[in-house]
Amino acid sequence: MSASSGQNATVKGKVKDAFTGKRSRGEHHGGYSRGTATDDFGNYELQLPAGQVRIFFRFVGYKEEYVNLDLQSDTTVQMDINLQSQAIELTTAVVSASAMSKGFPM
Repeated sequence: MSASSGQNATVKGKVKDAFTGKRSRGEHHGGYSRGTATDDFGNYELQLPAGQVRIFFRFVGYKEEYVNLDLQSDTTVQMDINLQSQAIELTTAVVSASAMSKGFPM
């Protein structure tokens, strides 16, 4: 069934840190131009059109994960993900200032 048929599938699961096994909160997941974030327990749920989709899982400090699925209409797929931590190298810091009006307490 193609994604244009208007029939949906559900993808849901839990996102955890691969090393600690602790739940991850606030990751963004998306597929087919839709997205969501995990709740306080690491759970997420996406409603997507049936057909072939690519879902990505990303969060600052973790390696981005991609999953390709062929979704059938009116089905639910359980997809638990363990994100791998990844060092982030910050090479540039931006510092800025602006003029304050007279009488502004410092």
